[in-house]
Parts: sequence; C-alpha cells; structure tokens
Amino acid sequence: MTSCFQPRNVIGAHIIASVTAILLDYLSNPFYAGVLPQWIAQALGPSIVVGITTRLGLIHPPAAAVAMVYLSQAMYLDSLSSTSQPNLLLDRAQASVKPLGWLYLACPVLLSTVMLVVMALLINNMRRKIAYPLYW
Repeated sequence: MTSCFQPRNVIGAHIIASVTAILLDYLSNPFYAGVLPQWIAQALGPSIVVGITTRLGLIHPPAAAVAMVYLSQAMYLDSLSSTSQPNLLLDRAQASVKPLGWLYLACPVLLSTVMLVVMALLINNMRRKIAYPLYW
C-alpha cells in the first residue's frame, strides 16, 4: 500500500480540494466577486489542489477531480439546456452540485470519502497478508 491511499491522505486531500473549489467559485462566479474567468478557475482548481496537498504531504491524486467536478458545473438548469425541450432529469443530475455551496464539503465529498475509507478498511483487513492502514 502506498502512502497516497492512507486515510489521512484520502480524507485530507478531499477536504482541501472541496474548500479550494468553493473558494475559486467565489472568485469566478459573477454572482459573487467574478474577478476570475471561469475557464481559468477550472484550470487552476486541480493545479492548486495538487500543489497544496503535495506541500502538506497529503498526496491523493483523485482529490483533484473533486475541484474539477465542482468548478465545471453550470449554476442554473437553464444554462445547460440547448433545446426547447430540455431533459430535466439529466439537467438536474448535472446541476445538482454547484448550488450546494459549502454543503458540498459535507455531502457528497466528506460523506463519500468516509464511506470509501470504511470500505477500504473492511475489504483490505479481510486478508491477513494486508494491513490497512499503515498509519492514520
């Protein structure tokens, strides 16, 4: 087991990624500060996450996707539909993350990350040859 997949790295990196994404959204969303173009925020999000987690020793590469998912979401359902008859189920699924704001940190990010670590504990400790986690 590499250190990238230890519980501290997994949970810490996901928290850093979601906080970074929300703060970048405040800078790029025209309803808040709007000082940063959206496409720059989308490029900076994963880059900043990788930099911060590397500096803190909490490297977990999939966490950068948390920032990308949040920053790439459209804010409203109307902006997602390009046809006169929108597919509301698809639109709601795509637009369900951005309006959460700071709740994005708790659910889905923190909840799913804790579930991931619990499942990893259960599955990896079923075998005697594997000891997970190496450290907390």
